Amino acid sequence: MNVQPDRPFRDYPDLLTALDKHGIIHNNEMLDKQWLKEFGYYNLVNGYQSGLTIPNSHEIFQKGTSIEALVLLRTFDETLAGILFPLITHFENTLETAISYVISKHFGVFDVPFPFEPGYLAKANYKAPNMRPGRVLKRLREISTGYKDGNIESGNKIFSHPSTALCKYRSEHNHVPPWILAHELTLGELCLWYAICSPEIKKEICNELIPDNTHVQEGVREEFLSSSLNILTSYRNTIAHGVSLGKVEVMKDEKSEGIQKSVVRIIDDPSIISDKDYRLHIGQDDFFALLLIFAVFTHGYFLFEPTINSVLLITNAIEKIRPIGHQAARSVFRIPPRFPDRCKRLIEFYQKKK
Repeated sequence: MNVQPDRPFRDYPDLLTALDKHGIIHNNEMLDKQWLKEFGYYNLVNGYQSGLTIPNSHEIFQKGTSIEALVLLRTFDETLAGILFPLITHFENTLETAISYVISKHFGVFDVPFPFEPGYLAKANYKAPNMRPGRVLKRLREISTGYKDGNIESGNKIFSHPSTALCKYRSEHNHVPPWILAHELTLGELCLWYAICSPEIKKEICNELIPDNTHVQEGVREEFLSSSLNILTSYRNTIAHGVSLGKVEVMKDEKSEGIQKSVVRIIDDPSIISDKDYRLHIGQDDFFALLLIFAVFTHGYFLFEPTINSVLLITNAIEKIRPIGHQAARSVFRIPPRFPDRCKRLIEFYQKKK
């Protein structure tokens, strides 16, 4: 039986013809072909279908939509991602510092056990409710030692590409401290390390990120951090793979919504985000949520205000692309109403923390 693919290979002339089927205007074959080579058909067409097609039209774009407009949209999309990515990596470094500081303080700096020294990766140190830490700890030991199951005596090396700092500690020191291990982890692995910590350790890590003299009740900050890590990981992976910010998918469970609503209490300014805004899905998992998370969990980032102003500049330019227009652009990127005013107030919120 000769099975035919439902998505066969199409050369550039075929792809230009496919633009016609979507109602996308293209008049310069040489330039349009170059745009498809540079940006990709999928990124330009599939990336913006959700907000730019006519409802119930079988993927027909709004009247007057051109490939040039989609290229502009994609360019601004990439630029906005480039502005947001340093915020995510800065928060990632801040989280690394908080976790490694608290772990070192309570459980020491030895990654492998010694007589009378179980090490900070000992299973007894991790007592998160409804969590089984064994698999996570196994992975952390493998990263710190370079050996399968963290068992150096087995001689079963794991072939990876450790950093220069980790190699130096493996060869020249008798342990790999938490701050070296934390810097070696992906954001996903770092989040898992936090997840297996006991409630007491999580609370202390949150105290490092948000002072405990804030007006929110105990447990709210921990809930907000847990949901924030999920959002940050989703956006980090999306941006790193070049996917449109409008197509970010945040993993949720049945408890996610209630946990994320704690942002309203933490920000405590309805002009930035209110209960009504939250019910309208503003600040839950859109890129505005990234700005809220960063404003809450970091302090004294000198480029915060310039970064927010850069975001405003790009979003304003996106909304002026013709014929896409104001509402369609907001739909694609989920830009909340009164966005400039919200950002201005968020800058004031951040400055008061200094």
